[in-house]
Amino acid sequence: MPVYSLNAILQMAATSSLLLIMAFAVQRSVSQSPISKPVIRLDQRTGVYVVGETVIITCSVSGDDRNKTFHFYRGHRLFSSPVLTTNNIEAVHVIAGINAGLYSCSYRVFVNGRSIESPMSQHLMMIITDPPSTPVISLDQPTGVYVVGETVTITCTVTGDYWDKIFHFYRGDQILSPSQLITKNNIGTVYVTAGTNGEQYSCAYNVSVNGRRIDSPLSEPVIVTVTDDALPCSRKTGTNDNIGTFPFNGRFSIGGRHLTSRKMWSWLPKEYDREQDC
Repeated sequence: MPVYSLNAILQMAATSSLLLIMAFAVQRSVSQSPISKPVIRLDQRTGVYVVGETVIITCSVSGDDRNKTFHFYRGHRLFSSPVLTTNNIEAVHVIAGINAGLYSCSYRVFVNGRSIESPMSQHLMMIITDPPSTPVISLDQPTGVYVVGETVTITCTVTGDYWDKIFHFYRGDQILSPSQLITKNNIGTVYVTAGTNGEQYSCAYNVSVNGRRIDSPLSEPVIVTVTDDALPCSRKTGTNDNIGTFPFNGRFSIGGRHLTSRKMWSWLPKEYDREQDC
């Protein structure tokens, strides 16, 4: 068994006391570290969500690696289940429905069995809106039939939506130039020139809600049928022997629209009834 001198014993005692004091100081420093104010964020910076969308809410704190639990509040009511973590960020997911309102968060740290709560974060407003309705597209010719070169008036109409909106018209998958567009209240109108037969047109719009633009569904398409103003009649009642040349100013019908020919055709039967529709 070693024998220590009095000086050695006193030196060891002093060293032990110093270590105890340092440990106590460190423990006291950790336990009394200030609890910083957390920061709450929504994944949509505008705070606007459409009913049914997933909302991601995050609460973060800087420079605190102690065990902690995050707490999320809607108004003054806790709506999350706290989980112990050493992470400095936590996220919760909610579905936008009837849960609009003010959201905030806080966290608790645990030091030697004591729970210490942070200040409350700032409050963020979540705004929830219904999705835009599907617009209805229509043509000024209900039959959808136009003569080459005619102006086609295409209208996009929205019912029961009074947000500021921007209309978009499409020819197939190609968006038409905004310079062709006229907007008045809940109706957008665009003018095109009948050219290629069988082109499909559709429309959509978006609204601005608190800085977020929300797109509507695409309308059902309409098809523009284009014909020449003197389309030959497909009905032949005579033979090749009685085909002659004469001015034809008869009427014919395509897709329910009656048109009048004003050109000379050399293959029509001479006995063709000019007043009869094809």
